[in-house]
Amino acid sequence: MIIKKININDFTEIRISKDVINGTAFIQIKIWEKIDNQFKPTNKPIVLKDRALMELIGGLKLSKYLESNINGLA
Repeated sequence: MIIKKININDFTEIRISKDVINGTAFIQIKIWEKIDNQFKPTNKPIVLKDRALMELIGGLKLSKYLESNINGLA
């Protein structure tokens, strides 16, 4: 199930999905590239579960704060 598509440019997007592999649910983050006018996934997904997903979210929140601080928006 696709949770979110994030457009990077006309030829690349990031897709966040929830997938089940061998009976276990995971969150996958994949880069998709447009080849022959259709998007295809690259070969190296990021697969996260439980604690790793929470750590990623925490790191992204901190990154957002630091970026805002750098640009004078904090």
